Amino acid sequence: MKIMIVDGQGGGVGRCLVEALEAKLPKARLLAVGTNAAATANMMKGGNVEGATGENAVVVNSRKADVIVGPMGIVMADAMLGEITPKMAQAIAESSARLMGTISEKENIEQENIKQNLKRILDVINTSPQEVYVAAIDGRCASGKTTLAKALAKETGAGVIHMDDFFLPEELRTKERLSSPGGNVHYERFREEVLENLKRKRDFSYRAFDCKTMTLGEARTVAGGGLYIVEGAYSCHPKLGDYMNLRIFSNVSREVQRSRILKRGGEAALESFTRRWIPMEEAYFEAFSIPQRADLLIDSTPLTCYHNPCYHDDSHYDKYGD
Repeated sequence: MKIMIVDGQGGGVGRCLVEALEAKLPKARLLAVGTNAAATANMMKGGNVEGATGENAVVVNSRKADVIVGPMGIVMADAMLGEITPKMAQAIAESSARLMGTISEKENIEQENIKQNLKRILDVINTSPQEVYVAAIDGRCASGKTTLAKALAKETGAGVIHMDDFFLPEELRTKERLSSPGGNVHYERFREEVLENLKRKRDFSYRAFDCKTMTLGEARTVAGGGLYIVEGAYSCHPKLGDYMNLRIFSNVSREVQRSRILKRGGEAALESFTRRWIPMEEAYFEAFSIPQRADLLIDSTPLTCYHNPCYHDDSHYDKYGD
């Protein structure tokens, strides 16, 4: 078995991994690949290990390794202060090897994932500057749509509209309405209170639906700086038309989705989402080919999940991964 250990900067994490692997798997062939010579040299001090350095070494050996280990930054382009090149990250992520990552105190994989997705979206927006620009972030529940929208707003000052504020009121919840894909969103009110305002560079407000009282709550003010983010499932519903300049689909694996819902609301929330809300979302995605119509596919699943067989019990959740 060939195990490739990848690290950068001083190679401290990689050296610890070499020492641990040599002790646990004395018959394995270990290869230390550093993004710089110092990292490689330090890793090689950890035991009986071959060494190589640089982008090409990472790319070539990613194709040959059975297992790849290292800090989680090795699958993120520009991580480790820029030492992880896009080619390195792509080669490791696309390798058929089993990927095993460690997260140090200085690394937060979810924050790094948000940063990468934020950069991808801003790269697209910045290539087509317009006086008024609208991006819609649709996608699976617990895939980080709201978190990403907040990050975009913080970075750009964009005004944010939440589709959860347009939950369908009780008097409209007929059997016929709820049986139609995406019928549980109040798209009529969205068209009336939001769509026309998205054409103008000015502040506006709308009333958010309060799920606790099942009535319209206080007004939300949307900053009118010229960039608007509409986030939430059903934001790309055909009933709303082509109001957006950019369609984004946010994906997440089933296992990570379940763990996030459980953490947020406990067993009761997980049961409710599994039984009702997730099937409704999936029916909507399927009916209107929402992921296929997206201009940009993003994913908040840590990349290690896609290399772990336990995350592949439902391939439907992985087929839209970018």
